[in-house]
Amino acid sequence: LPREVFLRRAKTVKNVSNAIKKSFGAQYNVELFGSTCYGVDSQKSDLDLVILDPDRPKGFCLGTTVFRVSHLVKIIRKAGFSQVYGIPKATVPIVKFVDPRTQISCDLNVNDRLGLINTAMLRRYCDLAPTLRPVIASIKNWARSLGLNDPAGAKGAVSFSSYTLSLMTVALFQMKGLLPNLQGGFEGSDENNNDIFWFRQKERRICCDTRYSLAEDWIPSETLKVQDAMLLWFKSVTSLVPRRFLHVLIQSAS
Repeated sequence: LPREVFLRRAKTVKNVSNAIKKSFGAQYNVELFGSTCYGVDSQKSDLDLVILDPDRPKGFCLGTTVFRVSHLVKIIRKAGFSQVYGIPKATVPIVKFVDPRTQISCDLNVNDRLGLINTAMLRRYCDLAPTLRPVIASIKNWARSLGLNDPAGAKGAVSFSSYTLSLMTVALFQMKGLLPNLQGGFEGSDENNNDIFWFRQKERRICCDTRYSLAEDWIPSETLKVQDAMLLWFKSVTSLVPRRFLHVLIQSAS
């Protein structure tokens, strides 16, 4: 991507960070996560941002002002961002908005550190199998062109998120011996362990074990060219798609 894209993104992150620190205090940091951090993005990709609460490194806590989507919407709107609205009932409550200074769209959540952890893990998978990045990027472009990369259902039916498409691709690579399972081989973890994160789902909290290995000594059984990996992906997906939909999938991929 052009250097200017990264500069615009950095400017937007700084703009959001300044707004949050001004309203809630300097102890709150804003960090970037998602596809823009592991190299499967495009120039027009939205930014996924998270406000980190230093007092709650292991998870979500109800009742704090910064965690209220309605209040966060007011803060973001007051800071000069446009098209601001909240989705408080999402699995991960977010505020969506556009930075008019850079024209970049953003999704902002509070303290969902699983996004940061999952991003780091996917970046490691991409480092272990260089073919993975262009394959995920191509699958995302294909899905988006068909309206199949719209998890919020903003333009039609609810469909796959970019994260889901990435996990599908990683799983396929693992099945074919092209990637290891970085989360395998760990024994049970205590709830008080530093590797635990409490994820909020509605009004419940779910204990998540965030450990994964770097597999530094792992050697793949084989390597694939991007074209061969793409063909393998579509063959695998078509085995799961109802026969009446196969012609649509085949035509779109050709």
